[in-house]
Amino acid sequence: MIASTISKRKKPQRYITEDDDIGGDDVAAAGASSTPGMCLVFSIPDEDEIEPEDLQKMKTVQSETIGKLRALNFVVETCQTENYLFLKIFAPLPMQKFEAEEQMIRIRLRDDYGGAMCSYSDEVEEKGGYAKSVDDFELFSSAKQLVIINTVASSEPYVDINGQTVTPIDFDELLSDPQNGVLAYFPLHHERFQMVLKRDWVFNVFGPQDTEKVREYFGDEIGLFYTWVGFYISMLWLPAVWGLCMFAYQCLYGMENPYTLSVGLANVTWGVLFVKLWHVLQACRSYQWDTLNFEEEEQKIGLLDSFKENPLTLASVHVNEITGEMDDYWYDDGSYWPPTGRKRTQLLNKAAILAFDALAILLVRLSWTAVARPMMSDDSVVAGAVAMGALDFAMKKAFDVLFFGMPDLGFEEGLVEWMVQAENWPTRTALYDAEIWSTFYLKVVIQYFGFVYVAFLANYAPLFPGEHCPSLNCLPVLTIMLLTETVLVTSYQVFEIIALPFLVKQAKAYSESLGRVAKPGARPRAKAAMEQQFERLDPPRVLDLMRDLVYDHVGQQLLFGTAAPLTALLLLAFGAFYLRVTAHNLVSVCRRRLPQGAEDIGAYEMVINNIQMLSIVTNALLLGCTSSTFYFYSPSMSTTSLMWLTLIVEHALILVKVCVSSAVPDEPAQAIAEYQLQQDRKRKQFRRWNLTERTIT
Repeated sequence: MIASTISKRKKPQRYITEDDDIGGDDVAAAGASSTPGMCLVFSIPDEDEIEPEDLQKMKTVQSETIGKLRALNFVVETCQTENYLFLKIFAPLPMQKFEAEEQMIRIRLRDDYGGAMCSYSDEVEEKGGYAKSVDDFELFSSAKQLVIINTVASSEPYVDINGQTVTPIDFDELLSDPQNGVLAYFPLHHERFQMVLKRDWVFNVFGPQDTEKVREYFGDEIGLFYTWVGFYISMLWLPAVWGLCMFAYQCLYGMENPYTLSVGLANVTWGVLFVKLWHVLQACRSYQWDTLNFEEEEQKIGLLDSFKENPLTLASVHVNEITGEMDDYWYDDGSYWPPTGRKRTQLLNKAAILAFDALAILLVRLSWTAVARPMMSDDSVVAGAVAMGALDFAMKKAFDVLFFGMPDLGFEEGLVEWMVQAENWPTRTALYDAEIWSTFYLKVVIQYFGFVYVAFLANYAPLFPGEHCPSLNCLPVLTIMLLTETVLVTSYQVFEIIALPFLVKQAKAYSESLGRVAKPGARPRAKAAMEQQFERLDPPRVLDLMRDLVYDHVGQQLLFGTAAPLTALLLLAFGAFYLRVTAHNLVSVCRRRLPQGAEDIGAYEMVINNIQMLSIVTNALLLGCTSSTFYFYSPSMSTTSLMWLTLIVEHALILVKVCVSSAVPDEPAQAIAEYQLQQDRKRKQFRRWNLTERTIT
């Protein structure tokens, strides 16, 4: 097993060879403003407004941290303003090379050597084997450099020049205690490549996304997310076109018509294609970006600090049942009965989720019986349906704040994240997948029960007299409710990605200006690049961005798009707008994210597949129970015959799924062939060089 960090770092001989020298010329070259680096921000308090011992503690933390960073052979640039001390932390090239080889950083070979990804080694670099990075660095991209810097900066203890062991820098601990005076630690944007991304991605409205540049700069996770967003928007054109045609027909001839059956069949087919084609595209990206072994390697070198430091985690006491080797860290998965280990915590969390689901069901019924239904009559259902949609939307957003927090307003951690962290997962991927599934068990009820109740239960399973829809016709109620929520959801998300960041930034600037006395005649001070980036907002998690799109957009279209055909067009327009605005925020409004690896979109792929399976049931019931489309084909049909026909249609839709899934290949044959060719050429080239590629074992 390769350690994730290098123990006992030694200054300064660690990065020096006969050909390397990190003297003044190298430092000066590395110190160019375009050099990628991390930023550490300290506050500089007013000495008249702070206790002497607190001031001394802040100064001690500053000096010790700077000393440790320099002892790790980093180049540290300082920039001081009236209120802040900014440190730019970056690594000279000899250090980058050494750490890249130790950490097995993977970069791409030149095209004439196959263009495959391989672990960095000095021997290959000396032969000129590596390609230039997409962001035009000669060897390591800015993202790779940030990974190297961040790993070393928080590495294991090292030995200083006097032989003394020095403890590592714990940035989370420094940030958690306000008395340390540490305000932020984040990656710096690379200004030159920011301009490239703005030109080729953000403002390239009518061209395809350059996801390769996005991935190279932000990492695999962000690159894969925007690949998914682009795919989703491209696929939305189909339901948007037939939805607009159906809406026009409904305006001319009435909501109930015989062609609803065709729309339902088309929506289910579209859902099957969406799931299947995304699976193929995702696999294609895995081969092109060579992330096939990411999760396996993460198990070996990417264990979370929270897992290793958890008192429940056992160190070097458990023998792996598969490999027969001693696990460095281990936590028992346990069992549901008797409740033990991780499954005991999961059982408690599922019980809490079940309770919240029950509360949501109760609130939906209360909204219908106490507010929405009394506002309806046989003559008009508009007011009641709009009220039901608004109440349902408000309930969902209230639950979202409780479960997922609101980071822009300071609520960093929601209930779901707290529950999942208590389950003590070993890797970031496992932790995120657990959060995705916990979210699914909540959202599949809270997000959709309001629609399910109006569409299927109000008429067929009322608990009290008078709960049924006016004239027993729930389709217009459901349609107006869906349109209302679509408008509210998209409007709220526009506020969330445009207005809220602006308001938060203005509020932050105003709060910081309180108490400052401007000198008479003083001109506004030009801010340094680090200060400008410090004032930016924290970037959102990809997990949260995916959640909103999967449940508010994809899920609603799959499950209930047949009842409101126009929603697909609204979602398409918003999706195109959303992609460009969030891209702009990521590049120009938010701080840079530390690049993260990813093999796929995680458990969200299975979540979307599960929603698509449920859509077969909901679309069959919409056709048979909510709408009157079957009566256009047989006006004298009995209720029993209607139920049988609904069941037949459901099975026909399942058959459609099976046929479409069988017709689309599971794997991208061309991408696999290109990947295998790259690997073959890489192996042949390494044999010519008489070298062996190092791999994580």
